[in-house]
Amino acid sequence: MAVASPTEPLHMRLSGDCSQLVIRIERAALEARLSEMIDGALREPIRFQLGMDVTEGYARSWFDALNYGVKDLGRPESLLAHPIGMEQFEQNIITGLLLAQPHNYSAMLAGDDRPVPSRLLGIAVDLMEGHPEWAHTPASLARRAGVSVRALQKAFREQLDSSPSEYLRGVRLQRVHDELCAAQADTTTVGEIASKWGLAHHGRFAAVYRERFGESPRQTLGRQHARKG
Repeated sequence: MAVASPTEPLHMRLSGDCSQLVIRIERAALEARLSEMIDGALREPIRFQLGMDVTEGYARSWFDALNYGVKDLGRPESLLAHPIGMEQFEQNIITGLLLAQPHNYSAMLAGDDRPVPSRLLGIAVDLMEGHPEWAHTPASLARRAGVSVRALQKAFREQLDSSPSEYLRGVRLQRVHDELCAAQADTTTVGEIASKWGLAHHGRFAAVYRERFGESPRQTLGRQHARKG
């Protein structure tokens, strides 16, 4: 079979008696499913290897499923006549194609992620440093950096000896500490400052804060009041 890529030009010469089965998959649907599978945004358009050997491996399994669906469409009581059945069939065909045919994201799907460049890791770090109060998640950070969640987590571990969640918690704790050091105990509370920086679970927060700074948040806030007194 020939698998055309959505952004690559293709010219084919066929004999006049050549019968064809043509399957068209919209680019938006293909890239949306691929983005879900790699847990991140696509850095570049997908590019498939042109030739597909359907005599073995995943490609044979995918081709068999495709042929079965095409034949089943001709039956009067086919499940594919139901919108839900057709939607599931379409998703299976898209997912199967992404797994069966080599393309420029195949290594990511197989777990063999390329190292994340420092500049892409920096995008995630800058987001957390600039807005630690936002509800960041590994998935949201990976999307903004244009990498997979797995690749981002690996980069954090190898380059920063941390996970995205641990790094974010550290940034938030530092912001809370800095604000507590400058705050007036009679005009604010620990809870208000902690919530402002996205640390809502106050019991757990207090324990982690003490572990990092060697004192409770209340002691940090009280020290400022004591100095003025």
